[in-house]
Amino acid sequence: MNRDITIHGIGINTKHPTDHIVNRPNGAGDYLMMHFANPFFIKTINGMYYGDGEECIIHSKSFHHYHGASQNAKEGFINNWLHFDSKYLDSMMVYYQLEYNMIYRMPKTNFLTDYFQELEAEFLEEKSFHRENISITIEKILLTISRNQKHEHMISNFSHYEMLHFDLFQEIRQRVLESFAEKWTIKKMADIVNISENRFSVLYKKFFNTSPIDDLLNRRINHAKTLLLDTNKTIDEISQLCGFGSQSYFSRTFKNKIGYSPQEFRKP
Repeated sequence: MNRDITIHGIGINTKHPTDHIVNRPNGAGDYLMMHFANPFFIKTINGMYYGDGEECIIHSKSFHHYHGASQNAKEGFINNWLHFDSKYLDSMMVYYQLEYNMIYRMPKTNFLTDYFQELEAEFLEEKSFHRENISITIEKILLTISRNQKHEHMISNFSHYEMLHFDLFQEIRQRVLESFAEKWTIKKMADIVNISENRFSVLYKKFFNTSPIDDLLNRRINHAKTLLLDTNKTIDEISQLCGFGSQSYFSRTFKNKIGYSPQEFRKP
């Protein structure tokens, strides 16, 4: 288990005066991760950046730290911050396709603050395996930043028409996957958006890299696998609970997707 990361200092929603400026020409000698909560400015690898909040950055050890509150930041400079060392951070940054000293915009949620709070608790309380959990949590932060950047890159290529529909498609997808046992058809889904079935399928494929039917079937199959392994329900009962309608259709689809029949999959 990786116990590599050592925290030197951490702060959650740290507040500084409006005229507070951090200026360390040679960095701090360790890595610095920051998550900004309100308007700010910062020196990055691409020059000065002026942000509104919810951005984050990971400074390399010797990069010039220069940041503070923007003029319109009435509450001053507020951020989460973490000073730490790691032998393997360079390789993790490469793996997750991230760059040091570059701003990454994040969605307006509290999940990054939640991660910082978890790190602070582990750092202060030093419970069993705290160093392992610190390493895991920092890697989860890197993974989350990377995923968000891929998402941002994807939607940046959407047309205006596609952007208008994307949020609604996400809502429909969540609704379908949560109520997967219902009798869903492409027409039923497309009617919610008020577009043609063909157009709905094309957009769904672009947004989620899968067809609406395959997405639904995969959700049903995954739930069926759980029922097969964790319950004594019959194959017919499971087919009904997962929305397949008939045992023969369920068995045929299951074998096509998994490579085994439901009976074969269930065998110890």
